[in-house]
Amino acid sequence: MGGLSPPWQKPAPNLHKAEPYAARHGLLWGYMQVTRIAIATADGVSVCDHLARSAAFVVVEVNSGVPGGRVTRARGTEACGNHATFVEMLAGCDAVICGGIGQGAAVSLAAHGIRALVSPAAAGTPIDDALRAWIEGRLATSDARVCLCSH
Repeated sequence: MGGLSPPWQKPAPNLHKAEPYAARHGLLWGYMQVTRIAIATADGVSVCDHLARSAAFVVVEVNSGVPGGRVTRARGTEACGNHATFVEMLAGCDAVICGGIGQGAAVSLAAHGIRALVSPAAAGTPIDDALRAWIEGRLATSDARVCLCSH
């Protein structure tokens, strides 16, 4: 298993060092930690098999392990391979769960502080199941990168 661990599974940060921690993992209010996680979807119901095929991202704010508010950010499907589109759509997110991703998109997201949590096993599963697996620390991730756009 790799990727971004839910911040509430880590020891509480030293309050004198809270700002760098908050900058990396969302917001910090006392010991409450907020993470914004996006889930790539083609149908609004399940995890998309590849980031480039996603029509939208369901962005969920997770407070100390409890899912909170969610919004859906739609994108044009003709934007395949346009890494700027992914970065813009995922602004403010700490990570994105998807079934696959190309190296170029992964590098673009990482350059903007967004972790790609690639989980081939999650592809096609309900969004809430993948989110719950991530919250519980059991989302199996992969470092595999496959580009669908041939660039």
